[in-house]
Amino acid sequence: MLFRSTAKAPDSAVGYYHLGEALNQTNDPHGALAAYRQATTLDATLWRAFKGMGIVLDRLGRTAEAAEAHRQAREAQRR
Repeated sequence: MLFRSTAKAPDSAVGYYHLGEALNQTNDPHGALAAYRQATTLDATLWRAFKGMGIVLDRLGRTAEAAEAHRQAREAQRR
């Protein structure tokens, strides 16, 4: 369902964020990471997508990248 939503609205950052959330919940961290990245590309103020990226990157053991994503989340919250 969410894949169809993003196909119909490919410029929807919120749609990609929700897709990332769903993929993260279904244990597809690589898919979730790709969806979160697309969301942040479309909307650099969508701090929840940066936070999701940080969580997924932590799960993947990519701690330096995770720290950067969490920093970007905090920065996006200030915008």
